[in-house]
Amino acid sequence: MGTCMESKSGTPLGLYARLPKHMRDGIPVFSEPDAFSENYDQIARDHLKAMQNGVSNPFIQEELWQTLERSTLHLLRKYSFPGSRVLDVGVGLGRLLGQIPDRDRFGTDVTFEYLEAAKKCGIDVCCARAEDLPYCDGFFEVIVCTDVLEHVLDLNATIGSVLRVLKKGGILIVRVPDREDLSPYMAPGYPYRYSHLRSFDEPGLRLLFSRVFHCEFVESYYAFACYDVKIRLTLPPAGKWLVTQVLKRTFPYSRRWHNWIAKKLFHPLEINVVFRKADL
Repeated sequence: MGTCMESKSGTPLGLYARLPKHMRDGIPVFSEPDAFSENYDQIARDHLKAMQNGVSNPFIQEELWQTLERSTLHLLRKYSFPGSRVLDVGVGLGRLLGQIPDRDRFGTDVTFEYLEAAKKCGIDVCCARAEDLPYCDGFFEVIVCTDVLEHVLDLNATIGSVLRVLKKGGILIVRVPDREDLSPYMAPGYPYRYSHLRSFDEPGLRLLFSRVFHCEFVESYYAFACYDVKIRLTLPPAGKWLVTQVLKRTFPYSRRWHNWIAKKLFHPLEINVVFRKADL
């Protein structure tokens, strides 16, 4: 299962291991609508409506969103190269892949409003659940999966699906919230049935991917907000602001100091973990 289908002439059909159920506005559709996808259709509609009103994202401040993207983009540029096949599972608006136009870029999501936006960025997109990706085995050299694993219904099926379409020795970059408090998603007034369903930390991710899925851990890389400080600063508010601004500009992406600063001084927002698929 997952190997490239062949036409009657015996030539590979290419990117996909199976035919789509249908096409919608030029986008292949591999998964039928259900309660999960309808939930995220509503999230996307709320997001895009906010964008029309001048708010880039109603769920997170633009500065924090950019901080998260920069942390992953650093790794994406490090482990991919011009022309390499890169898949973004949960591509959203295509903001991340839109910043590496010299790669061969692919994206999947369950929400058409997002897929249409990503397609306009020049990304080859399809509509499919992360648990059942339609691509050929080992098709991608690099896969990035950001802010997805905390959402999916079947975590192990998702990871297995992602690793199936990653080539042997390929790189997987996962980004998830770090030690997140999930209680807000259980509040009576929270508007979405499906949102963040689980919390992660670095040891848990490394155990899951290495012990269960036999991947090699490569590195971790934290994203943090400099105003979310662990240590007590005995300074007036203006002094605290000045200190955090200096730290933000001095240490944001230094390879030598970044993780040390994130772990010792700040509460990380999210964590990127890089794995290499076993070359078996």
